[in-house]
Amino acid sequence: MKIAAQPPSGFASNAEFIKSRTQGPTAKSFNLNFAALYDKIAEADARPDNVWCGDEDARGIVEQLIRDAGYGPIYAGGLDKAAVSENALQFLFAIAQGGMGQFLYRMAPPGQF
Repeated sequence: MKIAAQPPSGFASNAEFIKSRTQGPTAKSFNLNFAALYDKIAEADARPDNVWCGDEDARGIVEQLIRDAGYGPIYAGGLDKAAVSENALQFLFAIAQGGMGQFLYRMAPPGQF
């Protein structure tokens, strides 16, 4: 599995670099899901989640896109959290390579799982 490229010099994340170019509402999303499993979402016992972070101005459209793709949106904070999201790939790949293989995930408070 390939890990995404490091952000350009002077930027904490690739998402922050993109925002510097677009000057518009920006979000980091879908990078913590295995794209190869997209066709398996309907087989899940519970709707899988998708973690995203970004500008509040992007929330409505990002969360709608996440729902339209079959996931539940999990907000992880502002765009300043994008670097954390990008670095989490290594952790998720470690889980996958540790024997589980690619996976869907669900996050919920106790009593809502």
